[in-house]
Amino acid sequence: MDINNINSYKDGGTIKLDTTDGVYYIDNRIKSTTKGVIYKGYPEKDNSNAIEEQDTIKSSILESLSRYDFGTSFDWRPRVYELLNKNK
Repeated sequence: MDINNINSYKDGGTIKLDTTDGVYYIDNRIKSTTKGVIYKGYPEKDNSNAIEEQDTIKSSILESLSRYDFGTSFDWRPRVYELLNKNK
């Protein structure tokens, strides 16, 4: 997996990761009880689109972050690291 782009939503900071394996979202919605959980698509209210293999995808994302070149855009890497390590 390689990360193409990282962006954030104004819902409190849900992170969108556009990767070579698909688009993933890391929950950080205000008042969310699932902060740091990875979703396939924007998080549904019932959390039905949460990815089951959280540890596997987190490992892939963390590995990809070290290679991600953010160029001249905002560097979201520290925030992604923080969210993915929130539930450890």
